[in-house]
Amino acid sequence: MFGLNELRFDGRVAIVTGGGRGVGRCHALLLASRGAKVVVADYGVAMNGSGTSTEPAMQVVKEIEAAGGEAIVCHASVSDEAGANAMVSTALDTFGRLDILISNAGINDPDRFEDLSASQFRWMCEVQYLGTVYATQAAWSHFRKAGYGRIVNTRWSSSGRTWSASRPSWRHPPQSISRTSRASSTA
Repeated sequence: MFGLNELRFDGRVAIVTGGGRGVGRCHALLLASRGAKVVVADYGVAMNGSGTSTEPAMQVVKEIEAAGGEAIVCHASVSDEAGANAMVSTALDTFGRLDILISNAGINDPDRFEDLSASQFRWMCEVQYLGTVYATQAAWSHFRKAGYGRIVNTRWSSSGRTWSASRPSWRHPPQSISRTSRASSTA
C-alpha cells in the first residue's frame, strides 16, 4: 500500500497563495520537501488585511532553499485578476510549467458581525472568495492544456475558532469556495 509519507512531487510546480504564514507556509514547505518547485505567493498583509510586505514570503523561500529546494516569491494580491495572473506567470516564467494550485490566502475581520464595516466584509470576500476564483481561473487554461492540474482550496477559520451566527463573515466565503470547487471539478 502506498503511504502518504511516500507521496512525491518531483518535477511538479506549485503555487501556494498565502504561502508566507500559517497553513500556507506549511503547504509550501511540505510540497518543497517532497520535491515540488514552489511559488510562494503572498502579499504579506496583516491578518486584518492591512499593510503589505515581501518579508513573510521571502522567509519561506529562504527556508526552502536552505533545505535544498527551489522556490520563488510572488508578491501579488489574489484579490484582483492581475495579481492572480502574475502568480501563474511567475510559475511559468521561472519553472516552465504549473501543476498545482493551493489556494490558501485569507484575511480576518473583527470578532463580531456588528463591528464589521461593509468595506471590511467586501475586502475579506475579495481575498478569500474572489481570490480563489481569480487564481483558479488564471491556472485553469494551463491545467487543461497540460491535461493535468490539481487544485486544493483551503477552508480555514482564524485562530482555530469555531464559526457562529455572530461571525457570518467567517462562514460565507468558505462555503462559496466549496460550492465553486465542486462545480469546477466537474467542468
